[in-house]
Amino acid sequence: MAAVSKLLGFLSPHGATVTTDALDSQRDVARMILERGGDYALALNGHHRTLQADAALLLELLKAESAQSIRIRGRK
Repeated sequence: MAAVSKLLGFLSPHGATVTTDALDSQRDVARMILERGGDYALALNGHHRTLQADAALLLELLKAESAQSIRIRGRK
């Protein structure tokens, strides 16, 4: 995390999407990216089973919502 923090100190992620591997997927890293105006896509590994299950459920819900939206638009 220290290396990522130093790197983010030099970079301006404003308007960019920052990605990291699971090692650097920490709340502090996400907070730093957001504070500097960026977005993030952080890796999630199996060590956080509850969070991983929540993320999987959210993705399924978004997929279902997207499919519903497409069907509704297609009927009009």
